Amino acid sequence: LSFNGMAKSDFRTGHGSDFGYWHMTTTAYDPVNDWIWCGTGIKQNAVTAIVPGSDDNKRRIAEANRGNGIAVYDRLTKNLAARYLSSDSGLINNRAVKIVYDKFHKRIWVATYDGIQYFDCVTHIWSDAISGLSCSAAAAYEIYVDPYLTNKIYIGYAYINFNSNAA
Repeated sequence: LSFNGMAKSDFRTGHGSDFGYWHMTTTAYDPVNDWIWCGTGIKQNAVTAIVPGSDDNKRRIAEANRGNGIAVYDRLTKNLAARYLSSDSGLINNRAVKIVYDKFHKRIWVATYDGIQYFDCVTHIWSDAISGLSCSAAAAYEIYVDPYLTNKIYIGYAYINFNSNAA
């Protein structure tokens, strides 16, 4: 990994105990805590084929359940500083697809398969799911923090209505 001109570093343990974190879908640098945030995407033991043409709702649920949370490494010590899972933290879904640092608000924004939320880098508190952008049918894929307008973020997500009877 290399961030903002920093030297390349290997954050993996030699004995492989952190193997579950090796499939990273996204990374971001948090200068407040000097941490590197890594969205792990897919559990190593959950890689299975999804049949093309299968039901989209079942496919989204299967993809949402394949996440392994967020691993946060201390840049200086290269040790795991935190691990966030939906089962034991404020993370809304374990499939973290995009992580972005917001320098104006000192937040880490996270796009998951259940929507958007942020982590406050100063207080170390997760926000609730962002109203209107999060639910069990909102698979978020992208976040962009506007560098010029400090109150604007842009997101991309797919909304799948599980209750729809439409053909």
